Amino acid sequence: MSQLLKKSYSILNVAIISLLCSVMILFTTAINAAEKRELVFYNWTAYVSKDVIENFEKNANAK
Repeated sequence: MSQLLKKSYSILNVAIISLLCSVMILFTTAINAAEKRELVFYNWTAYVSKDVIENFEKNANAK
């Protein structure tokens, strides 16, 4: 085989492998996107203790 033909096969192999990897990534992304997801929204009163607010008001002389 000539060197040019070997290089062409090498480039073609890299392109095919890259294409397969891209398809696999897209496939796994699509599977993950299809899973049911839940958005959790926290209001500040749900995760900030009243003690924290009281201590801040006392230390900052604020209300």
